[in-house]
Amino acid sequence: MQYAKNKDRGPEHMGRFFEAARDDSANRAAWLMVLFSTIGTMCCAISIVMINTGLFMRPLGTAFGWSRSDVALSLSIGALTMVVANPLMGELIDRLGTRIVLILSQAGYGIATACVPFLIDGFGLTGFYIGFALICTLGAGSTIVGYVRLLSGWFSGARLRSRGLAMGACSSGVVLGAALSGPFTILMIEQFGWRGGFWGLSLFPLLIGLPVSIFCIREAPVERKAESGNAAATPLPGLSLQEAIRTRPFWLLIVMVLLISSCLQGMSIHIAPFLSDHGLSAGALAAITMFNALIGIPARLLAGHMFDRYFAPYIAVVVFALPATGALLMASYPVLAIGLAGSILLAVGQGAESDFIGYLVSRYFGLKQSGRIFGLIYGVFMIGVAVGPFLFGEAFDIWGNYTIPFTFATVGLTLLCLILLALPRFNDSAVEQPVSTAP
Repeated sequence: MQYAKNKDRGPEHMGRFFEAARDDSANRAAWLMVLFSTIGTMCCAISIVMINTGLFMRPLGTAFGWSRSDVALSLSIGALTMVVANPLMGELIDRLGTRIVLILSQAGYGIATACVPFLIDGFGLTGFYIGFALICTLGAGSTIVGYVRLLSGWFSGARLRSRGLAMGACSSGVVLGAALSGPFTILMIEQFGWRGGFWGLSLFPLLIGLPVSIFCIREAPVERKAESGNAAATPLPGLSLQEAIRTRPFWLLIVMVLLISSCLQGMSIHIAPFLSDHGLSAGALAAITMFNALIGIPARLLAGHMFDRYFAPYIAVVVFALPATGALLMASYPVLAIGLAGSILLAVGQGAESDFIGYLVSRYFGLKQSGRIFGLIYGVFMIGVAVGPFLFGEAFDIWGNYTIPFTFATVGLTLLCLILLALPRFNDSAVEQPVSTAP
């Protein structure tokens, strides 16, 4: 009966009916990709291994006599390998698509994580560093690098106004992964020692991330059309890497990501030992780790929603001012209560870092070579990840406290807020897809 009614209304009405049905189907598919991407980032190398490095500082120090800077150096080595690996992964994503790279990366870094205890048993501290280099090289493709390209494709055209929310939801997987893997790692270390901690972490990519990448992740229709070889297909819009390098936003982003990663990651990796030093028990540390990670989820969703409604850099000024305040408080009054408050402000600030960078890359430079561009910028981000935690550890070993590094974090985040105010407006007409992305 419904079909007969629609048929009686003529071909024009039927055309609108099927077009609306296609739009609804495309919207459902796009938001399903957000869900699968969120699960994927939950299992990436950053949220599972790198964020939890601080949890191994005291156990490895007790077992082998390694200093905190010794352990933090593993993160620096791993991050430096990502400096090289991220641009390569970005180029592979542009050539092969996101799904293949995700499958190889989740499997590779999961196996590497499980092998870390054997490398330490065989080669000591050197084996620990080799393990982190392997994890971060193979795991570079599992990070937000791949999902920025994927979701930018799905949220183009009519869905552009939801891109910030989509990326915020996707990047919330990082803190969701930290919320789940952090307490789980603490439990595994408590029950089975540091070896059990690494074996437990390897389960996330192998049992969750890998199946999702194989069975759920799919490229956006606009990308499939552009890569199909059809001469009539609309080419992907945006700038090439060479064109992007010649723009002012590119270089401002380079400086910004160095400040974000070195300051926020430096604080994040050392917040667990900071709180432990001031009397927080292992059980309470597990609880505050989960609490802070869960705070990051609504923070990312709210930030992404606000990015869609207002000029994103102005919103980011407010977001990054919060961890700057937390760093200043912890540098000035290093007591447990202030440390707990500072850790919460840090968690909120971290709730907008990777999705904000990816959002800016997609809005300033478009889809054309977004994998290469974001891979390069995220590689620079990893330089800060390599430098910040290591310098924080060195400062602690020298002065016996975190006053100096937290002070520098305050200065760096304040400078970041000033740079955000200097970013130009987006030029969507030059970098966005002009046609519908409905399948």
